[in-house]
Parts: sequence; C-alpha cells; structure tokens
Amino acid sequence: MTRTRPLLTIAGFALLFLFPALQGLTRWLPDAPLSEKRAPTAAPAWATRTDLTEYLLGWQHWFGDRYPGRNLLIRLETQIDYSIFGYSDRVHIGRDGWLFYRSLLDVEEPRVEAMDVGQLDGIVRDLQRLQQRLANRGVTLVVFDNELKDAFHPDALPASAPRGSARPRYAEFRRCLHGALGPAYVDASPILHDVARQRPAFYRTDFHWNEPAAFEIARALVDRMAAIAGAPRGFRFRLETEERLFSGGEAEFMPLFTPINERALFVRRTWEPRPAARAFGVGPFEYVHRLEAPTPEDLPPVTLFGDSFLDVLMSSGFEEHFVSVHRARLHHAPLEAVLAALPSGTRYFVFQFIATTTPTLPELLRRGLAAGDAAAATPPAQSPPR
Repeated sequence: MTRTRPLLTIAGFALLFLFPALQGLTRWLPDAPLSEKRAPTAAPAWATRTDLTEYLLGWQHWFGDRYPGRNLLIRLETQIDYSIFGYSDRVHIGRDGWLFYRSLLDVEEPRVEAMDVGQLDGIVRDLQRLQQRLANRGVTLVVFDNELKDAFHPDALPASAPRGSARPRYAEFRRCLHGALGPAYVDASPILHDVARQRPAFYRTDFHWNEPAAFEIARALVDRMAAIAGAPRGFRFRLETEERLFSGGEAEFMPLFTPINERALFVRRTWEPRPAARAFGVGPFEYVHRLEAPTPEDLPPVTLFGDSFLDVLMSSGFEEHFVSVHRARLHHAPLEAVLAALPSGTRYFVFQFIATTTPTLPELLRRGLAAGDAAAATPPAQSPPR
C-alpha cells in the first residue's frame, strides 16, 4: 500500500500531462467549441524589436486557447462548480434558474452610474442635434432605450450580485431624454415594469427581453410613430403567447455538459406574414425588408439603428406595419455611414440602445454628427466649363 500511493500519484500526473497529446491524437473524448464571446488569441508576430519574453508568452496564450481537450476540461470544472457549489465565474446564478452575466452586473452597470452629469447631458444634447439634423431631411428621430433584467426582476438576483438595481443616475438620464426629446423618446422601462408585474419580461437563461415583452415595446413604437405621422391606425396585432423549451446565451456562456434550459414564453403569431422582398448586406444595412403590396394603412419607411434587442421585436410583426424597413446594427455599422446612406423617402429613424451601451454613446454620436458637419461644409462640386 505504501508503494501504491506514490505510483498512483505519478500515474495521475503523467495522465494529466499527456492528456492533450492523447486527446489530439485520438479525439476519443468530445471537445465541442465553447461560446466565449471573444476571438481566440492570435499567434504572435516576430519583429526586430520584439521582446523575447513577450513573444514566448504570446505563444503560450495562443496554445492555451487551442490545446486538445481544453474545452472538455473547462466544461468539467464549470460543471463541478455549478453542481456542487452553485457557482460560476462567468454568470451570477440567481433564484429559480435566473442567470445574469457577471460582466454586466459587476462592471458595466456600475460604469454607467459612474458617468458624470456632464457626459450624460452631452449625450442628450447630441441626440437633440441628431433630431434636428434628421428633421432638416424630413425624417423623425425616435429614441428608445432599455434597462436590463436585473432592474425588472430584482428578486431573482442571488446574494453574490451587487444590489441597488434602481440605478439613480441612469433614471435621471432617462428623465432628461424625455424632457429634451418629447414624443420622440419612448421610455421602455415603465412598459417592462408593467409586464414584469404580470409575467416574466425577460428570459431566465438569456439577457434579452422575451418575445411577449418585446411585443409590447413593438406596439408602443408603432403607435408612437403612427401618432407622429397622424396615421389613422397604429399597431394591428393582438398578443397570444405559448411556452417552449429554451436555452439562451447566458446558459451557453456557462459551459456545462448539458446547458440549463427553461420553459419560456414566446409570441404565437396571430397574423399571416405579407409578401415582402428581403435583401441582405445592402451598404451599411444588415438587411432591407420591403412589402410587395403596401397599402395606405402602412406607415412610411423606417430605418432601425440598434442592437440585438431590436431582433426580438421582429417576432412581433413590427416589419408588417411599414412600407420598408432598413436595419443597421449598432457597433457593426458606423452611425455616420448609416446617416449617409439613409434612403430617400425615409420617414422615421429609430435609435435604440441598452443602458450599458451609454458610455460608448458620446464617441458614437460625436463621429456621426461630425461627419454630417463635414458634409454640410463641403461645397458642391462645380460643373466643368463647357
């Protein structure tokens, strides 16, 4: 027995040491890729002034992202942490299966609250400038933002999560947006609070709002744009819901052998989609949606500039209400490019963002408005003399 223990210890260390090589040669264990929300570390490049230590560390990081069996070992560690200790270093594990990204609650939301009043006031002024710039082109700006699910389901937060989901600085920012933009600002928070009092407004395993909550936001947006245009009719569909098995991005980001799932609410479609043409990758636009046979009841063309929260609105029949929809994705298409490519006939420009995007808005708006100022200052090209 005395000799057996050292031999078992040596064999265990040898197996761990040889595991990547054995896994790379045999692939005998499943090693599916992880959802890490980042690109793998690139191979380091050697240059004349490259520091040798940094160069070798670069290869170490490169290998650390790619060695055979890595994903399996990460899943094993995560499964042990979750099943035994109820812990994840990536996700706060709340009550009744609610998950919350740690990066959002621990870092990004506090960063918004740390913004000074001058920065937030500057965003409001720049949105007013954008509103006027678009109005000069006959386009109505519609701004709407949304807080994240900890603001609407605080009782689901675990003890490990930061408290204080009220976010007073951001609440004051929303009040300023309402005062400065008037009807052009659609405040999603009261709508979502109303929803959350009746049923979940967000997925438990994903950080997006669920489809029935997005349905109410779609209704509010369409009704607001119909009122601005003086249209006789706004949102046309009724809400019906159904349950489906679902596993979202937060569950996927916590790499377990079997992802956590939930019985989530979805919209049951009560309308028949109308014939429409859809084109992808049109300039800065992710896609363009055009009704083939628009009617006088349909609202004029709209351009959407926002993040993935807009995607869920499309499940609510939002596009069915407009002659055409041009969709540009925030952080993928520069605002200045979208404004420059704004199609003629556009009646509305919807600018959407989530609370944690706020610190990036000053630079985003500055660049978009500066490009417009430069274009306005450039004299028109002179025709050559005949």
